[in-house]
Formats: sequence, structure tokens, C-alpha cells
Amino acid sequence: MIQKILFSLILILQNCSCSEGTIKDTQPTFSNNKIKESYKFNDSRSKGLLNLIDTIEKSSQSFQGEFSMKIKNGENQRDINNLNGKIFFDKNTSRVKIQLMEPFFGLIISQIISDEETIKIKSSGRDNIHTQKMGDLFLTDPATRRQIIIPFPIIYYSIVQNFSKNFMNENSYFSPSENKVKVIKDGEDLTYTFYEKGLISLELFAKLKNLKAISEVPLNFRTGENPPLRVITIVTDIYTSKETNHVDIQYKNLKKNVIIPQSIFTFN
Repeated sequence: MIQKILFSLILILQNCSCSEGTIKDTQPTFSNNKIKESYKFNDSRSKGLLNLIDTIEKSSQSFQGEFSMKIKNGENQRDINNLNGKIFFDKNTSRVKIQLMEPFFGLIISQIISDEETIKIKSSGRDNIHTQKMGDLFLTDPATRRQIIIPFPIIYYSIVQNFSKNFMNENSYFSPSENKVKVIKDGEDLTYTFYEKGLISLELFAKLKNLKAISEVPLNFRTGENPPLRVITIVTDIYTSKETNHVDIQYKNLKKNVIIPQSIFTFN
């Protein structure tokens, strides 16, 4: 999969590289997917946590808005790329559309359309559409030729908040005292941590890929907003414990509980 460099996204980095970012850094804390308890979803001891999750899930609404994104990568995280974009989310279909914009003129450079199973990417001026299973996105910084890994699933799930489908199976383990749920799928561990109004963090441990990643909502942004107004994602090498990528997303100008036309989920 590492060889599947997304050429359509290289154009974004070519137009958006800069030497300094504008979003204040925060460092999420890894738990390495450890949980204190391990109850099944149908265990009576899991009921309270399931009720909390159901309430959070039902509070999710369709929305559209804008965002800014800062990506740091490379040795000492000195390589910084800033992006802007628009986002659309339809609650009924769990589909997300992201338009990545050229920062100076606001032109659409690349578009991403995703549901729970598939990611489709199309760059401006090109007819071909790159299609892949839900998974990591691999970018290449044209200036340094370093690879940037974006763990798209954990960003997607933090937006969609459609938890029940993933939790109602034998590979899910509940820890009510911590408000955590651990899901094991395809050799990877995903650990969700909740608070009374939403999702605090989503942590990935993928030994075969030699990476762990975490998306976390900073404390000051845990207000129950969907999407959280700020989400920080870091990717770390398991064996060296070195941080390889840092993605900081802030949402703005959000319109909630709107009807998203299905025509939005096509490529312009």
C-alpha cells in the first residue's frame, strides 16, 4: 500500500507549502489502546456506556462548513503545509465530501468523497478518479520527497459519529469505568474514548504497519459540537516512538442540521 502514492494530492502540497504554521500545537496522549475492563456489548455492565454512545450518536447532524488544516512532517516536524477547504456531511448516508482549496485564490485543487467503505479522490483538471478502500491516505511532499501518512479513518469517524455499527460485534470490548470501547478489526486496534457530550479521542494501533495514531479533541473544544471545532491527529512509529506526522484541523463557518443535496456527492 505504501507504493500507492496519491498523485492527485501532491498538487496540494506543491501549492500550499510554507515554513511556519498558524495553529497552536497541542500533543494528544497515547494510551496504546489499553483498557481496564473488557465486557461484550451485550453484557449488562456495558449498558450505561451504550446508552451514552447512543445519545451522542443521535445528536449528530448533517452539516457543511469550512476548515483549515496544518500538516507537519519530517525530522523534528519542520516541514509544514497549510491547507484550506470545505466540507459536507450527510447524516443519512454517512457520506463526507471534502474540497481542498488553493490558499491564495480559493480554487479547488482536489476533492475527496467518502463513505464507510470507500474513498474516491479527483484532482482538478484530471478526468481519472482514484478509488480505494477506507484506509490511510499516502501523500508525498514534493519538496522533500518524504511520505506523509494521513490516517483518514480516524478523522472520518470523528466527523460521522456513527458508532453502533462498529460496536455491535464480538470484536468490541467495553470499559464503562473509562468510557472506552476497543474494536479489533483486520489486525488493527481502534480505541474510542467518550465524554458526556461526544468523542474525546480515537486511537489506532497497527503493528503490521508499524504505526500508531490518535485523533483527539483538545480539552477547550469538548463542547459537544459535531464536528468538534478542533481535532488534532498525530502518527507515530511504534518501534522508534518518533512522531512522523501531525495533522491539526480547525472547523469554521459551520451550518448545522442542513439538507445536503445528493448532487453534492459527485465530482464537479
